[in-house]
Amino acid sequence: MAVMESMDDVLRDIRHSIRGLRRSPGFALAVLLTLALGIGGNTAIFSVVDQVLLRPLPYPDGDRLIRIYEQRLDRPATTGPRSSNGVSPANWLDWQQQSRTISSMGIWLGLSRTLTGMGEPERLRGQYVSWEFFEVLGVKPLLGRVVSADDDRPMAPPVAVLSHGLWQRRFNSDPNVIGRVLQIDDTPVTVIGVMPQGFRFIYQDTDFWGAFGLDRSSPWRQIGGRFTDVIARVSPDATIASADAELKAITSALASRYDFNKNRSIAVVPLREELTGQVEQSLLVLYGAVAVLLLIACLNVANLLLARAAARRHEIAIRTALGAGRLPIVRQLLVESVLLALGGGLLGLIVVRWSIDGLLALTPVGLLHVTDVHLDWRVMVYALGVSLATGIVVGLTPAFSVAKRSLVIRLRETSRNVTQFARLRQGLVVAQVSMTIVLLCAACWCERCSPSTAQTADSTGAT
Repeated sequence: MAVMESMDDVLRDIRHSIRGLRRSPGFALAVLLTLALGIGGNTAIFSVVDQVLLRPLPYPDGDRLIRIYEQRLDRPATTGPRSSNGVSPANWLDWQQQSRTISSMGIWLGLSRTLTGMGEPERLRGQYVSWEFFEVLGVKPLLGRVVSADDDRPMAPPVAVLSHGLWQRRFNSDPNVIGRVLQIDDTPVTVIGVMPQGFRFIYQDTDFWGAFGLDRSSPWRQIGGRFTDVIARVSPDATIASADAELKAITSALASRYDFNKNRSIAVVPLREELTGQVEQSLLVLYGAVAVLLLIACLNVANLLLARAAARRHEIAIRTALGAGRLPIVRQLLVESVLLALGGGLLGLIVVRWSIDGLLALTPVGLLHVTDVHLDWRVMVYALGVSLATGIVVGLTPAFSVAKRSLVIRLRETSRNVTQFARLRQGLVVAQVSMTIVLLCAACWCERCSPSTAQTADSTGAT
């Protein structure tokens, strides 16, 4: 019974708040737009952080996947593992044979090829992989099969596994595409499989996967360089740290045995770090920045609500005189602020919907290996939570400010009491300006410390 009465009270407060806001459209519009920008910006960045950093990788036990680089010991550490020239096939074969912490290890090589014989020629981006490649990733094809050990032999008939996008774009999602022969660089290639929608590896726009066909008996240390890339899966009974230590020990032994491997070591990079493009810290900093932006918006809205509460002090005094207690008055003010925040959150979702594509378009090429950021239930729930929290936060200041004043004070409001309201509002303005200055200083610092700025400074100094 008490719950029903409380619900009736809340519904009555909602109706009263809606009527009051309809009488003040300018105030309502200002608050809604302010919160829409704050909540929308915060939710947009969260959607990227969620997609890049929080969600599991699109592979079974994806956190066990690692990428392995060769590194020169005499190269400065600041260049990082990604500045290497790849891995020697001979070293890959030795790692594969000697490692006990790696369950499977494959190689790939990215190459562009031209599809002909199907109307307008199209330049395709392909990855030529060893048969272990798909075993490492653990993803099954949508149609057909993946590259097998028989396909991955020198002089074996060329085969291709199509991406879902290429299958849709050039073959109209034909389920009978398996066995079809394509002309890729004027070479007949047989389609053996189609990967599921959303499957990708490192790059977003890979169109097909072919068999590497590496001759594993050739003396690659004498006849070849370092031209492959290595992906591996850590065994269930091992860790990435133990795999790193073991592979470095194997590489050290190879360096003492072969001149080809002298001054060489390896770097093990978790695939999640590889796919995020090393932007985890930047994304978290950006997320912190939009959180400050949302806080500035909250202070702005709290100031507006405080001014509105000051203008309504006689109305509140009359309601108190008619028997309304402090709790119902505080509840009604909080309901009004929550309604405004939910409306701002709804508009914020529209901002997110129209800003995500632009946000990704402004991202430097290769910085984020993700293009399918979109609104889903996780982002919706986050936006709802942020909106509710924002409504409660911005409504507390005017609600408590009004609640702590007695009926006599409200009925006999003096200039001194009005000045107290003004001082509180001025304090909120000072807090907004202070946070804005901090945000601007942080933005300037990030701009000076960004890689592109540093490279420009280095080149200018060298000139």
